[in-house]
Amino acid sequence: MEDTTEDTTQQATSKIPVTGAKNPKRVAAGKAIAEKRRQAREEQKKKLAEADSIMANERLRKAQEEARKAEVEAQLPVEVGLSRSCSATFEQLFGFGATFSPSSNFSDFEHFFPF
Repeated sequence: MEDTTEDTTQQATSKIPVTGAKNPKRVAAGKAIAEKRRQAREEQKKKLAEADSIMANERLRKAQEEARKAEVEAQLPVEVGLSRSCSATFEQLFGFGATFSPSSNFSDFEHFFPF
């Protein structure tokens, strides 16, 4: 038994290639759209490059400013600040006034503290 099956379906399209003319207005419009897209991509690339350079310059400026601040701080002499010595003096005066206060209330501290 031989199985010979023949293709009985018909081809929907013609085997002869169609060389129809394209609509020139549609072709021109497609080319114009493609050119606009290409120009937009190039413009976007330029803007991104400009933004990257601005950000890099800003980072460089901040780094230089921090380095300059660190250099200035390194050149300053290290000494005890006035606020630290004043607060210790105030605590000592307050302790002295509280110990030798003639009255039990703290309303007459003007005798001990002239400020």
